[in-house]
Amino acid sequence: MYEEPDYALQCIAAGYEVLFTPIITIRHHYSGQSRSEMRNHHLHSRNELWSIGLRCPLPYAIALALYRVLSQFGYACKRGIDWVVREPLWWWSAITGLPWVFRKRQPVQWAGYKKWLSLS
Repeated sequence: MYEEPDYALQCIAAGYEVLFTPIITIRHHYSGQSRSEMRNHHLHSRNELWSIGLRCPLPYAIALALYRVLSQFGYACKRGIDWVVREPLWWWSAITGLPWVFRKRQPVQWAGYKKWLSLS
């Protein structure tokens, strides 16, 4: 749910080289709960937003957070009205966690963040 990209960002910010390769496949064993595409979308969206709050330097964080929220909303729109109606669930989850995010905030340098953005 966004742990891997956030870890890659931290590695790049620490000066390590991170390589992207589509050759490697990582499989996760699924449970009934983890098969819910909507639940996974909500958790991924929330964690992606929190990662921006934790790591992205200002003022870039504001623009990037807005872009990510809109792109996640666009994804929900493609999935149907049922998804759009439930989008406030992840927004609420994301908002209630923002005090924790801001207490733990450790932004990285923009050069490292920009390099990380270019990986995918």
